[in-house]
This record gives sequence, structure tokens and C-alpha cells, in this order.
Amino acid sequence: MNELEKNGFIVHRRALPNDFFEKNRGLTDLDFLVLLSPPEDVFNTEFGPKQIQNLHHLPIFKSFANVLTEKAGMKNYKILNMQAFIKYPGYKITSPHQDGAYFNSPERKILTFWVPIQDVKKEDSCMHYLSGSHKDGLLEHSNIGTTIRTRTGATGLSMAYNDVPLENYIPVEMEVGDILIHDQLCLHFSSKNEGIRPRIALTLIIELE
Repeated sequence: MNELEKNGFIVHRRALPNDFFEKNRGLTDLDFLVLLSPPEDVFNTEFGPKQIQNLHHLPIFKSFANVLTEKAGMKNYKILNMQAFIKYPGYKITSPHQDGAYFNSPERKILTFWVPIQDVKKEDSCMHYLSGSHKDGLLEHSNIGTTIRTRTGATGLSMAYNDVPLENYIPVEMEVGDILIHDQLCLHFSSKNEGIRPRIALTLIIELE
């Protein structure tokens, strides 16, 4: 059993070159990505975009998906979504949840790749995981918020599972070049951004075939 199967998440350290994003600026130019995305795929705050969806329609992101899956040793898959998440300083916690709450298909082998474009410490809003929680199956979540929006390719309210104390989760600090992968049933959250800069991460969601 590998680490992903055992814990529900895995980090591939230094999987990408340190200068990867410098050489592929089209992945991180938010103005460029917003310009090329339909309005319904861009979710804004007063500070700027916080989420850009369905980026896999761009050739540079399709190439990025190939790089990530190759590094992870995965060959037979289909892309469900690629996104950019921007968490500005002071932005609140993203509530604990399973991505599977949005798909409602726990039998499918759906994985999320989470790739920061800068070093991410606890204070910068790193990811936190409840190790082994993917073995408990799909849990009953609560709907939170009032805005209908697109998430993981499906439409619905934001979902949360708050029955486990946050201190039980493991923080996963990362450096540029690290690749984080989690199972759709692994509980996770990202903490409030207590840092001084936006935390930007790119995600790839795939289904293994």
C-alpha cells in the first residue's frame, strides 16, 4: 500500500524544477487567465479573482496536466477540471470537506493535484488533511454560504464537514516544485491566510480510468 492509499494524500517533494513557473508564466499570469476565461468561470473578490475554473481548455494547462500526471506515474485518466485558487491576506479558512461531496460518486477514483506557485507555510494558508479519512467513505456534509457557484465541475453550494476538531488535521507545508495529491474522500481544509501576500495554487482534478 502506497502513501496515497494509506493516508488519502501524498506529497511529491521537488517534483518540478525550481524555475518551472518562471519558464511557464502563462500558468500564473492571472490577468491573462481571466481574459481567456468566460465570465462564469471567474469568481471575484474586492481584491481580485479568487478562483478561475475550467482552465484545461487552454493548451498550456493541458501540457501542465501531462507533466503532473507523468510525475505521479499516472497514465489512464480524464481531466475533470483545472483551476487557479487565489487566497488573499486575511481571507478566511476554507471549511473542512471532501471533494467527493460535490461529485456524490464515491465509487469513482477521483484525485486532486494541488500545486502552489510559491512556498506555502501554515501562516500562508497551507492545506491540512485528516489522515486516513478517505477510508470512511462519503460523509454527510452541510451546505454553507448562499451563493450558487461552480465547484469541481458541478454546480451547488459550498460544502463543509465540521464534526472533527481542526487540531486533528495534519498541516502540509510546501515549497515551490512540490506536488500534493489527495483522494476525493480525504477530508481537508486550508487555513486562513495570515501572511502578507496572496497564496496562489493551481489544481488538477482527474478521474482514473
